[in-house]
Formats: sequence, C-alpha cells, structure tokens
Amino acid sequence: MKMVLFIIVGSLFLVASFFLYQNSLGAIPFLLASIFLFFLVHKIQSTSEKEEVGNSVKNGDHHKKQ
Repeated sequence: MKMVLFIIVGSLFLVASFFLYQNSLGAIPFLLASIFLFFLVHKIQSTSEKEEVGNSVKNGDHHKKQ
C-alpha cells in the first residue's frame, strides 16, 4: 500500500513540476520535487524496516538481520 502511495504522489509531483517548468521557472521545480521524493522514499523505507524488525521480534525470530 505504501508503494502505491509513493507511485501516485511521485507521478503527481512529476506532472506538477513539468507544468511549472513550462511556465519558465526552469529546473527549480524538478529539483524541489526530486528532493521531496528522496525524503519520502527514505521515510517509507525507515518505517517499513522498523515494522519488519518489530514483526520478527513478535514472531520469535531474534536472529533476523537488523
């Protein structure tokens, strides 16, 4: 579900930054969108890793790589 959200938000940011690029703002919208998408992916990855570690402890698998 998180990956679907990432794909939808990423697509919207790319389309919005393209329209802003067409309005003579240059590459600034692409730069801002790429920075935002980087932090969005980083947050999704960190939360999914925390959930994975929590689930492994609940299941009794303490030897899973952390």
